[in-house]
Amino acid sequence: MNSDRVADCYLKPGDFCLALEPTIIKTVLGSCITVTMWSARMKVGAACHALLPTCREEKEQKCLPGTCENSFRFVECVIPDMLRQLQDKGLVASELEVKLFGGADMMMGSLADHQRVGSLNVKMSKIMLARMGLTIKSSDVGGEVGRKLIFDTCNGDVWIKRLNKCL
Repeated sequence: MNSDRVADCYLKPGDFCLALEPTIIKTVLGSCITVTMWSARMKVGAACHALLPTCREEKEQKCLPGTCENSFRFVECVIPDMLRQLQDKGLVASELEVKLFGGADMMMGSLADHQRVGSLNVKMSKIMLARMGLTIKSSDVGGEVGRKLIFDTCNGDVWIKRLNKCL
């Protein structure tokens, strides 16, 4: 990691960070997901910590910019918003390096498939990224344990540490 005057950003659930200067973005994930987007040309990065796959707003206004008060909490809202904010800074979607992390099903044995929030978050992330024309370069998703994530916007590197499963 580059330590020369680098800003720090810790993402809590429902947070988003757009880093226009060198930044180390950190978070801890369970069933939530983090999508990172990074431009090598501009050394600009963004990351989210989304909790749930779909927005709870009314269908007709769902995920429109400025209409959803908690858009960073929902995978289907935050991914298009991340891309829009990066494009507003002059980035082109095709130049973005996209990575996807998290989505653990922490209580796998006790939940039916349709109740596994982690799996649903991963599925919705892949759908939304494809819909936006973005390709996932790398990912570490699923499983039954959480992850600690560190994203360096100086070079686009992401480090993951899998956490021990609590018994």
